[in-house]
Amino acid sequence: MKVAVYSPVRRQGCTTLSVLLGSAIAQVTNMKVCLTYTGTESDAFNIALGLNQVEDRTKSLTQVIRMLEANSITGKDINDYLTPLTDNLDIMQTSSDYITTEESDKLLTFVLNNLTHDLIITEINSEPYEESTKEILSNADIIIVLASQGMDVINKYKSWKGSDIFPDYSKVVYALNYYDPNVSALRDVAKIMGIKPSKIVKITTNPFIKKMTNTGSLHKLLPYIYNKDIRVINLHADIRDLCYLVMSNLGIKIDWGKNK
Repeated sequence: MKVAVYSPVRRQGCTTLSVLLGSAIAQVTNMKVCLTYTGTESDAFNIALGLNQVEDRTKSLTQVIRMLEANSITGKDINDYLTPLTDNLDIMQTSSDYITTEESDKLLTFVLNNLTHDLIITEINSEPYEESTKEILSNADIIIVLASQGMDVINKYKSWKGSDIFPDYSKVVYALNYYDPNVSALRDVAKIMGIKPSKIVKITTNPFIKKMTNTGSLHKLLPYIYNKDIRVINLHADIRDLCYLVMSNLGIKIDWGKNK
């Protein structure tokens, strides 16, 4: 199954949502989950996950690209280039400063068609009109559109929604990041965006997210959230609701209360 994460406005927290969702699904369901992303900008993932072995990654990616060009790599081989993050959670890095956008797109397409994980979460960093974006959105089983409470972001979403490149609406759910109840209620935001309240969840602002991100350990935050650590207790219900929203739309029942 394929999940796409996208925001029509940059820096809305797509990396944060992707990592927290992947970590949660991997822990709660024991499903094998892999994170991927489009485009050549990977600094957000590198910082949040502490992936600093740039030289080794570049060498690996270059090797995979050359194998793709020579048609000498199989789907099974791609697993050798995954980076494990937690139990059941991996990331496939598909970009570096030393490969082109075209090479990165080609590699990502191969990865998405050959990974054997139960769930693949792809963060989209490319523009909505680019072919790579259209392909990911078209092939996704569910699309998480990320927004925030700022009217500039909401207006950009409305503009995208009214365009002919907006994806299949039936596959789209929403997450409101950096949520602050003092700004507006979630239901009110849903009304402004013109969507059903049942299709949107919130991710409440929490400084511990930034702290874990800055130390390259965002993927290690989920156990604190799940066990209701006082520093992130306001995220417990948020991540639970996110998991239920995504998995129910994929037709899969989960039990958040049963940590396997």
